[in-house]
Amino acid sequence: MRNVFSCLLVFVLGCNATAGTNELTVPENRTATLPCLHGVGGSDVPTWSRDVRGKEARENIASRGRFHVSTESKTLKIQRVQPGDSGLYYCDGKAAVYLKVTEGDASERGYSTTTATTTQTKPESHHAVIKEKESITLPCPRSVDGDVTWSRETRGIKVDLLKIVGDRDIRLVHDPFRAYSSLADKSLHIFKASVSHSAKYFCNDEPAAELTVIPSGNDGGAQKCN
Repeated sequence: MRNVFSCLLVFVLGCNATAGTNELTVPENRTATLPCLHGVGGSDVPTWSRDVRGKEARENIASRGRFHVSTESKTLKIQRVQPGDSGLYYCDGKAAVYLKVTEGDASERGYSTTTATTTQTKPESHHAVIKEKESITLPCPRSVDGDVTWSRETRGIKVDLLKIVGDRDIRLVHDPFRAYSSLADKSLHIFKASVSHSAKYFCNDEPAAELTVIPSGNDGGAQKCN
């Protein structure tokens, strides 16, 4: 049964290849199969890598332990996935799949695949994933009255972004494209997010959401689903 679900995952994600980077959600301790979304030479084995959390670097993934790179399908199979395996994976340097591992022993029906195309998204479980150039609204974790200060933390460095005083937005960082603004409920709105907007966001120093912005560029050709 597990092999059947792995095949279905590859099929569904492969059919969405022209839509850009996909998000794959898998319960922990199950097997995740990540497809390469662009053409690879028939005899070539793709180089899989992933973002190293909290660092401006990527680490290459070799076929060992729980990880296996297929020489035939070019996929990356991860057995007994753990929450720490979550992140953005690259195939030959191009963004392929964002893997999200959910905690708890869920049933096979816990698998889901989506393509991040929704704008004005609110974070689910304090973690939001969108594609670049999409917009997103991050609400405060609780209702607030009075002034609100939004800040973000990247690689351990916290910076104030926007202060909301009454109905006025006071920008606290250089924001020439006015990416940051607020809504009536003091939510933070990010307009046409870029990859650099990936960070942990705070509302009045309370954790509000962790945002991951996935690169939208993908040179892979169209795949037909029969």
